[in-house]
Amino acid sequence: MIVLKRINNNAVLCIDPAGHQVVALGKGLAHCTVGKDIDLNLVDHTFYDVEPRYVELMRDLSLDYLEVSAQIVNVARGMLGYDLSPNIEVALADHIQFAIQRMREHIYLSAPLSYDLQQNYPLEYKIAQWSLGLIRQHFGVALPSNEISGIAMCLINGAYSSAGASSSDETEKQDSLLEQIISLIESNMGGLRQPRGIWLCSVRDPPAIPYPTRSLRRLHIL
Repeated sequence: MIVLKRINNNAVLCIDPAGHQVVALGKGLAHCTVGKDIDLNLVDHTFYDVEPRYVELMRDLSLDYLEVSAQIVNVARGMLGYDLSPNIEVALADHIQFAIQRMREHIYLSAPLSYDLQQNYPLEYKIAQWSLGLIRQHFGVALPSNEISGIAMCLINGAYSSAGASSSDETEKQDSLLEQIISLIESNMGGLRQPRGIWLCSVRDPPAIPYPTRSLRRLHIL
């Protein structure tokens, strides 16, 4: 694989022999030379087809968060009956990093949609529940149970942004959930501080943006 550019100290963008762009992760990759072959012995993870805006987002993400996110997504891909977005590892790592930051700053948010997620998406909810233990093991931080909803939403949203058309039942479930989210947002807009934007994804309105993005920094209620 040829190095196209350095993203940060532990990530580089490459192109493989088939012409596909690949994000390679590993300690010490900052020393790779642009335009030269990458030393595959330094590569711990590879992510294919990551969109440019998520490649840029990786500049601010620690390797540890991306590695934990990759473990969670690997489990999810093995258990869920649908494809996940190639951006999901980055989106989930961003969510986890910000959740831990909030925890360390003693900022706590409620999860009013937890029951609906648990009822409508039980498998995604269980994977998210398991992931809290993995996060605690790696970072020594016990995230509150309401973070299960945020992680579950990352998985659900990642599916709807990549898997194409869904069944009518799945679409109805998402429509109902989105209506609740929108209602909740509208009722709480007065309490938000300097919101930078709200992005809600719909399976019928591609291209979707997997939750969370930087524009959701002020609104992690999902």
